[in-house]
Amino acid sequence: MWTIPLKNRTAFGYVYNNNFCSKADARIEVEDTFNLKDISFIDLSFTPGSLRQPKNGNVTAIGLSAGFIDALDATSLHLTCLSILNWLKYENDSHTYNSEWNYIFDQIQKYIQYYYTTSTKVGKFWDSIPKLSDEEVLDIFKKLISSDILDISGFSSAISIRMLANRIKVSPELVNIIDNHFDFSDLLFSTNLVLDLDNKYVPYTDDLYIKWLKYTGSLSLEELAR
Repeated sequence: MWTIPLKNRTAFGYVYNNNFCSKADARIEVEDTFNLKDISFIDLSFTPGSLRQPKNGNVTAIGLSAGFIDALDATSLHLTCLSILNWLKYENDSHTYNSEWNYIFDQIQKYIQYYYTTSTKVGKFWDSIPKLSDEEVLDIFKKLISSDILDISGFSSAISIRMLANRIKVSPELVNIIDNHFDFSDLLFSTNLVLDLDNKYVPYTDDLYIKWLKYTGSLSLEELAR
């Protein structure tokens, strides 16, 4: 569930699985959560998937026309940007473009699957999903950090590692794997970068959010007061 403040209105989104939640129940939860009644409610459905050959001759499918995984994260924006960059590099090479697209899409698909298969949430929907065991999570984590093709700055790999790291117990063996795989200067650079960002981090507050809402002009004074 999320809100998107726009200049002329505030949009609300809610993702649900219709095997566990009806459209009517979804609407009630949205209205109760945001204290709204009689809102304009558009119900959309989607089937995850992608084109395996989005580039064919002088026609290229980019963005949602090429594929969609899930509304859980803004991966479509990332995929769209990468598609444009790859198109600029491989405008006349459909085979390489399609190979790059399939690799990237498959990696992000795995990353999204980790959200579900490592989640500790409970409920009818979450309980229906087979979860990775602690041993399986550790095994995937080791393979990710030990892979020669891993780009540690890459979107899906880096976030997947961080997500899985929340589920594992760091052992001397694991520290040795990390220490032996990455150059010390890279580890030091990453550490300093995290510390620098941490010093600049501004915690979320209601005042900060209201300041943003006023800046965008997305809510009226009456709505802000409420």
